[in-house]
Amino acid sequence: EYSDAEAAPIEMIPMPDTMGILKQPFEPKSESALLTFTFPFEKNKADFKQEDVDPFIKALQEPDFIIDGLYIYAYSSIEGDSLANAKLQKKRAESVIGVLQKMQQNKINPTIMTNDSWPLFQMEMEDGKYDHLTKMSKGEAIKTINHTKGLAEELEPFLAKERFAQIVMDVTYDISGA
Repeated sequence: EYSDAEAAPIEMIPMPDTMGILKQPFEPKSESALLTFTFPFEKNKADFKQEDVDPFIKALQEPDFIIDGLYIYAYSSIEGDSLANAKLQKKRAESVIGVLQKMQQNKINPTIMTNDSWPLFQMEMEDGKYDHLTKMSKGEAIKTINHTKGLAEELEPFLAKERFAQIVMDVTYDISGA
C-alpha cells in the first residue's frame, strides 16, 4: 500500500497537540426568534389565567425563552358599545401581559395596539347573506347589528372569530444552566 504520509513533508502533517487549532470547541450561543400566536376571547371576557396560556406556550414547542420585545394587537368584534369595546381590548392586552410577565424574570415593556375588527368583518361578510352591512359605514353597521332584534345572535359565529389578541414576541432562547 502507498501512504500519503510518506510523501508529505513533515511540517504539513498535523501533530496531535495542534488538532485544537483546526477544530474550535463548541460554544453555545443564544438564538433569537419571533414567535407569533393568537388568543381567542369569549364574548365580554378579558381575563386570562396561567392555565389559559400554558397550552399555547407548550404548542410552540420552544425551549425556555426570555421575552425581549412584546407586541400585542387586541381586537374586539364590532357589536356593542364602542367605548366598552375599547376598554375590553385594553383589558385583554393587559391580561395577556400579566400572565406572560409571571413567566419572566426580566421586566417586559410591551407595545399595545387595539382596534375593532371592522376590516375583518367586512371581508368575512362580503358577497354573503350580510353583504348589505359591509356597504354601510362602520357606525351604521354597528347600529343596525345592535338594534335589529336577533341579528347579533345570528352573526355570533362570525363575530366570535373577531375577538382575539395577536401576540408577537421577540425572544432569546435561555441557554443558562445545565
